[in-house]
Amino acid sequence: MKYRTKLIIVIIIIFLLSFGFTSILTTKRVNFIIEQSTDTNISNVAKSVANDKTIQTWLSKRDDRIADYIETLHYKIEDIEYVVVIDMDSIRYSHPNEDKIGLKFQGGDEYKVLNGESYISYGYGTLGYSKRAFEPIYYNGLQVGAVSVGNLVNTVSNYQNQQLVLFLSIFTIGLGISSVGFWFLSRNIRSSLMGFTPEEITSHYLENEMVLNELNDGILVIKRNLKIAYYNKKAEELLDLNNSIGMNIDVILPKHNLSRVLEEGKEINNRVETLINNQSVITSRFPLYRDDNKIVGAIIIFKSQHEIHELLDEISGYREVSKSLRAQKHEFKNQLHVILGLIKLKEYKLAEEYISNNELQLNSITDKFDKILKDEKISALLVGKVIESSEYNTDIILSKDSYLTEMHLPISSDDLIIVLGNLIENAFDAINSSNKTENRIDLAIIEDELNVKVSIKDTGDGICDSVIDNMFEAGVTTKDPDRGIGLSLVNHVVNKYNGIKSVQTNEKGTRIEIILKKVKENEEGFNS
Repeated sequence: MKYRTKLIIVIIIIFLLSFGFTSILTTKRVNFIIEQSTDTNISNVAKSVANDKTIQTWLSKRDDRIADYIETLHYKIEDIEYVVVIDMDSIRYSHPNEDKIGLKFQGGDEYKVLNGESYISYGYGTLGYSKRAFEPIYYNGLQVGAVSVGNLVNTVSNYQNQQLVLFLSIFTIGLGISSVGFWFLSRNIRSSLMGFTPEEITSHYLENEMVLNELNDGILVIKRNLKIAYYNKKAEELLDLNNSIGMNIDVILPKHNLSRVLEEGKEINNRVETLINNQSVITSRFPLYRDDNKIVGAIIIFKSQHEIHELLDEISGYREVSKSLRAQKHEFKNQLHVILGLIKLKEYKLAEEYISNNELQLNSITDKFDKILKDEKISALLVGKVIESSEYNTDIILSKDSYLTEMHLPISSDDLIIVLGNLIENAFDAINSSNKTENRIDLAIIEDELNVKVSIKDTGDGICDSVIDNMFEAGVTTKDPDRGIGLSLVNHVVNKYNGIKSVQTNEKGTRIEIILKKVKENEEGFNS
């Protein structure tokens, strides 16, 4: 069933129920008022006739002129069917039907009035079933007869039915007008709801709310008056919001700079900001437009800078492992070419010796690293870097005092891969750009109870003074402008573990030392 039809049916049912209840009460009230009015009217007329001096005198003398006199009075009286005057023998002296004058009163309910009582009763007369008021008539203190004033019950019922028909007619017209109004109202409501039913709107709202709350980005919707209109769960976490709908954005982002967005429709992307809770975030601002292209507000998207760095760290770690694997693949491909050439030359003995020597060399490197470095990821990275070093005609020498456990918590293997991979890569670049004959990288990885220390020394030409002060910042590089992210990731890892970094450089080469702390400062003091 369509929403519009359902709405009209519901409204009509409500209308019918309310009208039915109202009509029952109203009908009862109207009938009661009609009954009361009829009783009052016939009683007043009966008393008026009984107190008429002419009627009293003529009835005492049994004067036949009473009929004409009553007929004259009847013309002046409204809403009365008949006025019948009788003497003490119940003989009529007036009646709407002249043939009934002189005959005995019918109904059998006149005896009490002949004994001086006033009352209203129902009875059957010559005109039919009627409601009538009885009043005794006195002359000089002596009762000389009575008067009966009445209305036929059918007449009263017909009047009541007329009122009911009128009421029903008004209701029918009202129902028709209301139905048309309800139809247009439902169309207007449907149009204002963009063609959706309330159930569809509820469903869409819940779905959208669920999707928005699952996002890793914080979303904040701002009205033109700078009041907060909506925020998702991530924004609630990042901004420490609590029942903040309607709050001014100045409280959360004092330097929101939304005027350009709201007034000019400009977008502001990837802006680093520090929130009131000292948390660093990356924000983007976009204007919100209405259908008529009018700006009605703005949306601010928050990304946690910490989460972005973690993602970059993870990507960088995978990149270093991938580069090592590519180096191994390249070296292995070269070795296969040598073996293939020896086989084609039928130098089988040389091929066998070549395979054995390479196997021994690779096993020697692997065994050496495995004994010193228990972390398989780090060991695999260094094996790849040793193989890659042959491309640069460089030797990587791991110090004898190096040692690394399998877990080294809380420092993760991925973070160590970022540090080692980027520092070794920078050492390769430094050696590759140098014209020295001795190409060597000295590497030390030393773990103790408190720290993991990484030291790398290359034999390049050193780092120029213009770069050394900010070499760990993003984008700073002496190489391709698209590079320069590696050392900034190293710096992020150092900050993550409250570490220390130091750089020593001259024309003979560069030594970079990184210390990552396994415990927080207060825990370090306790352990010491």
